[in-house]
Amino acid sequence: MRVLLAPKEIAGQSSILSKALRDLGVFARSINFAVENKYGYKLDYDLPLWKYPAIFRYPIKILIFISSLFIFDTFHFHGGESFFWRSLDLPILKLLGKKVVIHFHGSEIRNSNGIARRNFYFLQRNSHKFVVATPDLLEFVPGAIYLPDSVDEGWFSKEEESKKGREEFVIVHAPTSRALKGTKHIIAACVGLKKRGYRIKLILLEQINRQEIRRFYEKADVFVDQLLIGWYGVAAIENMALGNPVIAYIDRDLKKEFAPDLPIINATKETIEGILEDLIKRKSYLNSQRKMFRDYTIKNHHPLSNAEKLSNGDNSI
Repeated sequence: MRVLLAPKEIAGQSSILSKALRDLGVFARSINFAVENKYGYKLDYDLPLWKYPAIFRYPIKILIFISSLFIFDTFHFHGGESFFWRSLDLPILKLLGKKVVIHFHGSEIRNSNGIARRNFYFLQRNSHKFVVATPDLLEFVPGAIYLPDSVDEGWFSKEEESKKGREEFVIVHAPTSRALKGTKHIIAACVGLKKRGYRIKLILLEQINRQEIRRFYEKADVFVDQLLIGWYGVAAIENMALGNPVIAYIDRDLKKEFAPDLPIINATKETIEGILEDLIKRKSYLNSQRKMFRDYTIKNHHPLSNAEKLSNGDNSI
């Protein structure tokens, strides 16, 4: 099995899975040429082709595509795209007997104008398997396999800033999209708590480099992921790996079916202020739950576990 993960990096999944597959003895490489690698994920090949006009971009993509045909037997495409416009390379891969996996992560399939949604039936006819990163996407991709997101093994190391004796209650939130994550409701809840005399600090992390973000996470008494989507993202997983309690809105039916032991504290835009107030009052209890969050993440989001699912012989994804 020789795997190429392409054409873009989404939440670190290409680079993380590529490394984990290699750790299991699989020949795997990750390449990004479709989008800017804004957060500095460490891919095997990171080519800024998106910067250049099509007259320069396409000859290079054709060369990469042809070369990859001689090297790889499995093509794992992220974000509903592949090498070329509207994935016109997929019939060629199919004709040559290559295995094609399409890995969906969110808006590209959830939104009616998303690139994968508009091209869905073509992708379906010319791929072997669909994978989704969160179970809510199964509604849009019937028959897909749910593969939980992974985080780099470094997040599981136990270095942690001491929070004992600190009077201020620190809430961390890292929105990639304020509207999607319900950020305004989190800010409003913190403003309300401050007006009522609670000593809290809200740290909003936006456009932070990957090399710096961990030191902010380590300050958190609690991390708030999102209040609108119904599931949790990679930032929540990173925080749980560090042992940080996490708050998010979790769809109860999805939790029951896919993660009954999920320790995330459920909240909505209507309940977030009351839940934060309760946690501030019960800070010692909150701290006692840190191991539970960490253990859940090791069990469900470790990269080697997901790499095994991708490479396990006839049952592989």
